Amino acid sequence: MPNYSKPLVSIIVPCYNQACYLPDALSSVLSQTYVNWECIIVNDGSPDDTEERAQDWVRKDARFKYISKPNGGLSSARNAGIRASQGEFVLPLDADDYISANYVEECLNVLLHNSECKVAYGAATLFGESNGEWILPEYDYKSLLTGNMIFCTALYARKDWELNKGYDENLVYGWEDWEFWIHLLQRGGYAQRVTNSVFYYRIKKQSMVSLINSDEYKSAFSYQYILNKHKKTYNLYDITADAFLDIKKHRAFMENSLAERSTQLAERDRQLAERDRQLAERNAQLAEIYASRGWAVIISMRKLKTHLLPSNSWLDKVFRFFMHFWHQ
Repeated sequence: MPNYSKPLVSIIVPCYNQACYLPDALSSVLSQTYVNWECIIVNDGSPDDTEERAQDWVRKDARFKYISKPNGGLSSARNAGIRASQGEFVLPLDADDYISANYVEECLNVLLHNSECKVAYGAATLFGESNGEWILPEYDYKSLLTGNMIFCTALYARKDWELNKGYDENLVYGWEDWEFWIHLLQRGGYAQRVTNSVFYYRIKKQSMVSLINSDEYKSAFSYQYILNKHKKTYNLYDITADAFLDIKKHRAFMENSLAERSTQLAERDRQLAERDRQLAERNAQLAEIYASRGWAVIISMRKLKTHLLPSNSWLDKVFRFFMHFWHQ
C-alpha cells in the first residue's frame, strides 16, 4: 500500500505552447517511486490544446490538478501553481522536460537528512537536438553569483519560496530560476547534486534560454536587474558591476558545457561512422569470399571429410595437409 505519511511534494508544471511535450513530463511524474505527490499543471494562457491534454491526466489520476490563467510568463505561472498547491516541498518541472522515476524520492531524502541542504537536484542529461550528459560545475555560492549551475527542476521547501516571495515576475525574459537560487541561498545553507537521479533537459532549436542568450538587450536588462536587486550580496563577495555585466564572458560560461558536450558527441559520431564503414567493408569482403567458387569447394570438401574420414586417422591428417596448402 502507498505510504502517504511522508511529506507532500508539489510538482509544478507550467505550460505555454508545449502541449505536444506534456505527456513526457507527466508520465515521468506518474512513474515516481515516491507516491505522496501532487502535480499542478498550469495553463499559462496557451493557445494550443494544453487544456484538453491536461484534463486527460486529471481524469487518469486524482493527484494531477489543473489550473488556467491569462498569459503572464514563466515566473507568474510557477507562482500561480505553487499558490494552488499544498505541499511542504516544491519541485518545478517545465512541460518539455522530464525526470527519472526516483527523482523525487532521492532528492527529498537528501533534504530530510541534511538540515543545511536547502536545494537538491539531480544529474542532468540532454536530449532532442543534442544528446548526452549535461556537464555542469559543482555548486559554490560565489560561482552561482556569476553563472547558474542549478537548473529549475530542483527540490526545495515551500517555506523558502514564501521567504523569497516567489519567483520574481519582473524577470520576463528568463533567468528567474537563477535569481531565485541566488535569493534563497543567500540566507545560508547549500545546494547538493544527487547523482543517482536524473533530470532530462530537452534541447530545441529555439528556447527561452537561447533567446535571452542571443539578445544583448534582454541579457543586459536581466543582468542589471539581478545585480541591483542583490547589490549588497555582490558587494559582499567583491563582484563588480563590470565583471557581472560581461555578457560575452557569462554567455560563454552558460554555453560552454553544452558546446563541449556537442564537440565530444560529434567526435564519437565520427568514430562510430568510421567503425561502421570498416565493418561494411569487411562484410563486403566476406560476402565476396563466400560467393566464390573456391569457398564452395572448401565447404563441400569439409562436409565430405566429416562424413567419410574418422578424426585423427591418417586420411584425416592427409586431408588437413592438403587444406593447409589449398588456403596458401
